[in-house]
Amino acid sequence: MATTRTVQTLALNNGTSPTFAAAEATGDNYINNGKTYLLVLNGGASPVTCTAVNQIADNFGGAASSHNVAVSCPNGTTPTLIGPLDPFRFNDGNGRSNVTWSAVTSVTIAVVQGI
Repeated sequence: MATTRTVQTLALNNGTSPTFAAAEATGDNYINNGKTYLLVLNGGASPVTCTAVNQIADNFGGAASSHNVAVSCPNGTTPTLIGPLDPFRFNDGNGRSNVTWSAVTSVTIAVVQGI
């Protein structure tokens, strides 16, 4: 089961640094208002793929999963910024966007939004 992440609000005047937590092998999700971003810090030896799970099928009979968005997150010290994701397309019935991982070893994430 995916782990629900807390959205961190970053304020303009205090220089807040986001808090990162380990990505979950079963996936992660977070409340998405369309102005929310996922930061992925890959400390592993090779790139990982983060897949944003599309929730709606297309009008031509295509499965929702055929419209997932896969983002390659290179290894290194610079986080990959993903988002914002369109709530209509990516939010589930609970208002959460869901992501899955090709690997999670040494991968940490933070979910952030501005004020």
